[in-house]
Amino acid sequence: MRILLVLVVIFTSACHPDRQDVVENAWTVVNYRLSDTDSLRNAPREYTLSFGDRKNFSFQLDVNSCGGSVNFKPNNILIFSQSPVCTEACCDGPFALGVLSALKEVNRFELINEQLALTGNGGLRIQLVRK
Repeated sequence: MRILLVLVVIFTSACHPDRQDVVENAWTVVNYRLSDTDSLRNAPREYTLSFGDRKNFSFQLDVNSCGGSVNFKPNNILIFSQSPVCTEACCDGPFALGVLSALKEVNRFELINEQLALTGNGGLRIQLVRK
């Protein structure tokens, strides 16, 4: 029985190697687009997205920071909370606010080498690199 349990744990971990790599690292936003027809918007400065564990995320904007829940599911499905909580020290720029809004529409992730792509319906894409 113990051998079966160990095999199940190993198999389950092997099925989701990307998920662990995503959670264990901080990510810097490179660019994003809202749809296939939208122009690519390059980050004017460093914006950091990180996952405290498999259930929470934080996003550093220009001035404020936001956080909320995140749900990793099988087959690289990733769902961010629709209502992240943010500090309100001052005003953030349109790029940071655009990425924050786009995170709510993300439904999948893909990890290739040192790059993380968060994608959604209609061509939504947020490109990040390992920090």
